[in-house]
Amino acid sequence: MSKKNIYRGLLEGEQVLWTGTPDEAKDYGKIDRVLLPLFALALACSTFYAMTLGFSVARNGFQLCHLLAAALLILAGGLSVYGYFLRFISKRRAKADLTYGVTSLGRVMICDHQLQKTYVYAPRELKQARITEQNARGVGTIYLKPRRLRNLLDNSGLDLLISSDGRRIALFDVPDCEKVFRMIRPKRSAARA
Repeated sequence: MSKKNIYRGLLEGEQVLWTGTPDEAKDYGKIDRVLLPLFALALACSTFYAMTLGFSVARNGFQLCHLLAAALLILAGGLSVYGYFLRFISKRRAKADLTYGVTSLGRVMICDHQLQKTYVYAPRELKQARITEQNARGVGTIYLKPRRLRNLLDNSGLDLLISSDGRRIALFDVPDCEKVFRMIRPKRSAARA
């Protein structure tokens, strides 16, 4: 997507210091340490349940109770397959719709092209900005506002189950995260060094 929305939102005399997009190659985050084993267990249970259901139908013939069991199997199995395999496609698509910018006035812009909205944060709103996770390549996530419990599944590909509030308050999977954070919070970054 184009970065036009960042430049359109500039004030007089303001310049863009940095623009970027999430690193689409980074699929896994901290939350995946919990989600992947959970969905793997759900997938194993669904597979075992399907085999048990098939054995029951083969042994006793199809009965009305099997219809409800099959519906539950489709729901649980579908969710576990989506959670273990397919949610990464959704995550990449959501990240492709985002563009970030930091300006010379210390403002941060998040352009969500899917929603066709630009969220702008003034320096006074960025006092609680912090890096919440970072990998060995320096790709990390910067939350501009405090991360709450409802943001636990942000950037996980489970957008079907949660609201997209996190996309409005965080810069997900930013390459060279420390450098961008120093632009957003120069005083705090100097204090950390």
